[in-house]
Amino acid sequence: MFEEGKFKEGEEQSCDLEPIDDSDKVVTTQSFDLLVQWIYLGKLAFPSMKPEEEITMALDFARLADMVEVIGMETVIAEHIKNIIFENPAPIDYTWGSSRHGDSNMFCVLSQHLKSAWKLPDGHPVRKLFAAASVEGYLRCDKPKFYQEIRDIPGFLADLLYETKKVLRNLQSFSSETHFIEPISKKELIIT
Repeated sequence: MFEEGKFKEGEEQSCDLEPIDDSDKVVTTQSFDLLVQWIYLGKLAFPSMKPEEEITMALDFARLADMVEVIGMETVIAEHIKNIIFENPAPIDYTWGSSRHGDSNMFCVLSQHLKSAWKLPDGHPVRKLFAAASVEGYLRCDKPKFYQEIRDIPGFLADLLYETKKVLRNLQSFSSETHFIEPISKKELIIT
């Protein structure tokens, strides 16, 4: 991998990758394993784990791939996270009547996921996904699950407004209700 004599790594035949700071680990054993899988196999196989942990692992991989400039997996990883979100909605909450909870898409998403996603470049499919997943809560909840993060994470509000604008272009108004197509599930929902 490294020419002998030119680098310490060449002499030792090893290379230690360390995160830039411990509070923001990008290089983990799992993310590195996924990177090697992607480079050599062109596909990803995630181990069985809790949805929150799998999203964390996917984000770590996306950020590591971005850091080392490996491309081509952005849409694949966004689609994987979308499937996790779609398969793990909020439990039925009867206070919402016959409709699903307004923050259903964000049920297994954590604040750290959003902070990590917005360290990816503008326009990254993972950022777009989380912004689109937040639209329902933004339109249907007085105070969405990530109300504070929307304001605190640089770029989140702008991305959310862009995704919301796309949804608002297709509103349907009836006598007493306004309906919209939720961008993740593609379900028609009522703005409350």
